[in-house]
Amino acid sequence: MNLARPQLEAIIEALTVVLDARAPADAQLRQFFRDRKDLGSRDRALVADTVYAALRRRRLLEHLTPGARPREIALATLVKLQGIGLGQIEDVLKSGEKTWLAALKAQDLEELPFEIRADLPDWVIERLRRTMDDSELLALARGLQQSAPLDLRVNTMKAPREGVLERLSFDQINAAATRFSPLGVRLRDKLALTWEDYLGNEKRYRFDDLRVLSNTIAAFLAELGIKPGERVCLFLDRVPELYIGFLGILKTGAVAQPLFSAFGDES
Repeated sequence: MNLARPQLEAIIEALTVVLDARAPADAQLRQFFRDRKDLGSRDRALVADTVYAALRRRRLLEHLTPGARPREIALATLVKLQGIGLGQIEDVLKSGEKTWLAALKAQDLEELPFEIRADLPDWVIERLRRTMDDSELLALARGLQQSAPLDLRVNTMKAPREGVLERLSFDQINAAATRFSPLGVRLRDKLALTWEDYLGNEKRYRFDDLRVLSNTIAAFLAELGIKPGERVCLFLDRVPELYIGFLGILKTGAVAQPLFSAFGDES
């Protein structure tokens, strides 16, 4: 996906509203979308994902960006946290931003101070240290930095929750009963794709895996100079890389065309 200037401007506008607000972020974002009726569903999803990712890592982003302004936070979130390639946003960057973002992309976050890696206010860290050591505290903090899990409601007219959990376990999908709802099932990972080869070897991909891998391919194609509307062919069997490559091509705005060896010379 090549980021369009109106998309970046919408993200910056939303962050400008949410970062300074003294009200719940979800309420502010809902009002923002009511006011911006021109945004389509895909643009709204992009804005929401980026804003919430920025909020989860706000202290880190304010430390990494030169002035902690909404534009800088938006760009840092896209590049450092969401894996967007520089080639995908190059057209919307101002002078000097590409150099700064390239250095940011290469920076090792594990070398930062503990408080920045934990991404929690100092007063919270101080209180948690009364009952936790730093390794436990950091594990808790990193859990809070992740996106929300996927919870499903079981239709008990079709099957009991215990039966659904047994079936998910049989399919090797890591799930558990929700703590409070008697009808809920929480998936440990948001599984997007399961693939099995001829020997029975299995690969599983979460939605986040697909996002990161397809973004990598999109960035590679952008660096090669692939433009929207151009045709990119994939000569692969029906393996996960075929579908990941397909997604990566679509993110550049190009046309994906799969080719298969079964077509022989025609392929």
